[in-house]
Amino acid sequence: MTFSGVLKHNGRNAVCVRFERGRDYAEGYLPEGTIERDSGFTEEEKAQLAAYMKERQDEILTEARKLNNIKRWFA
Repeated sequence: MTFSGVLKHNGRNAVCVRFERGRDYAEGYLPEGTIERDSGFTEEEKAQLAAYMKERQDEILTEARKLNNIKRWFA
């Protein structure tokens, strides 16, 4: 699993979360917590990944904000 810093998605602040398994991938956004793009994952697996994102939402958002702060150092 990887995630972006805070970015704009559909006009709102969001974090893109990406899951990879070999060539398979699934991407979703927080705070929505839904998988929006995928290849190779079953519906059940995508539901599990979405649930995982929501369970870890606070932790992921906290870490994503730190990434934005680091990017400012190099601007």
